[in-house]
Amino acid sequence: MAYLWNMNLVDNALLALASIMWMGMLLILFGKQENVPGADALAGAVWSMVHLFLGFLLFMGAFVAWVYFRGGFNWVTPPAGPRWAWVITGYALVIFASAMAALYKLSGSAGTAMSGRIVEIAAWLLPALALFGGLLMVNGYWLGTSLESFGRLLLRVAFWSSLAGSGIAFTTWVRDSVTAAKTELEAIGERDAARQQGEFTWIDCLDQGLQFPSRPQFTNCRMDPPVRERPLARSHAIAEWLNAPADALAGDAAPETSVFPATNDVPNEQTFVSLIFKGLHRKAEPIAKPLDGMSNPTVQSSKWLGRKTERILRTPDRQGASATIHGESLRRGLVGFRAHGTGRPCDAVERIDQRLVGL
Repeated sequence: MAYLWNMNLVDNALLALASIMWMGMLLILFGKQENVPGADALAGAVWSMVHLFLGFLLFMGAFVAWVYFRGGFNWVTPPAGPRWAWVITGYALVIFASAMAALYKLSGSAGTAMSGRIVEIAAWLLPALALFGGLLMVNGYWLGTSLESFGRLLLRVAFWSSLAGSGIAFTTWVRDSVTAAKTELEAIGERDAARQQGEFTWIDCLDQGLQFPSRPQFTNCRMDPPVRERPLARSHAIAEWLNAPADALAGDAAPETSVFPATNDVPNEQTFVSLIFKGLHRKAEPIAKPLDGMSNPTVQSSKWLGRKTERILRTPDRQGASATIHGESLRRGLVGFRAHGTGRPCDAVERIDQRLVGL
């Protein structure tokens, strides 16, 4: 029994299985690849690599645990903390650094020629150091103390090399992430600038006679401040539009013109309150039209109608005192709006009824 124990059959068997997994990974990483178009070949290689790496991780983990409980790592003298923590840390570092090197090699994203060469070496050297060092360490009974000590040295080299490689991989990942984030932010800024410039061009090119009610769409609170201030800066046109008769503004353009007083202060509130109430009917038509052919509106359509109604009611609600003064006009407008295709049981009708109770 002592003879079989000293032969370290379990240790060598686990190392042999881990070596088979390692050689399979080497064939994928450095073997001749078929030039198969598309991503099928790459996907197959990745899946094979994953299974082989999991096998390597499993067998090496079992080897480390077995050797540790047999006292094979008693030579490890940590400067602080328990010995088992250092052994597990060393194992994890070798696995992590090997995985990162293999991943960079397989994806071809190692960067420069020099870093790519380092990655290629690390992808096979780190597991080789761990396997060969472990082999010499556990077979010192047969090979002699010199080779056993050399095996321990190889394991130390694997530990410190993996620590350095993990640090390099982490800093590289952080650097690449920061660069990608900056690139994405710059692209977003360029898209926003192009969109904003297009809106500026559209605002500036509007025909003088169509400045309003076409321009109020650019003055709502959801617009970017620079875009919103562009039409507001043309005070002479705004003054002319604000002084227009309410009847002229309460026609087909009522849904568009009411956007402005809903999100901006106006000097003649009474005119705009009247405009808002007269425009409620006109607003109801395009909102209720999609539901006209529905005998049983869905929950989604009712919620959609409720959101549209909420937008309409936000304008008179914002006017405060003026909306109270013109409460009767608002009541008539809301009743007409409710009857214009929204008289179905839904959130929109409940919201209107609640608003009517307060008038």
